[in-house]
Amino acid sequence: RYDTSKIKFDIDDFYYEIINTDTLKVNIDVYVDGLNEIKEERCIEEENPLPNVFNSVSDVETYKSYTVYIVRENDTLEGILTKYSVTKEDIEAYNDLDELKIGDKLIIPNV
Repeated sequence: RYDTSKIKFDIDDFYYEIINTDTLKVNIDVYVDGLNEIKEERCIEEENPLPNVFNSVSDVETYKSYTVYIVRENDTLEGILTKYSVTKEDIEAYNDLDELKIGDKLIIPNV
């Protein structure tokens, strides 16, 4: 019921807290713009009471998961790429890699 073709989504910031040895609390500030509810009336013809909801594979929603990595002392980009088995292009789509420094948070897609 929402038009998702014009949504802008961005992670503004995040931080985490170690609650105890088994619990990590992650707080994420997310920016979402352009989420508009579709306001239209739908008519169902009696000949076809269950319309085909998905007209193509691109109409099916897909979900991706990501790992957030905090850059530590002595980390190198090559080492991070190897650790997570991703290419530089994979993480460049989500991160600015020009000035990588300790404490930076990298979004790494799980490929």
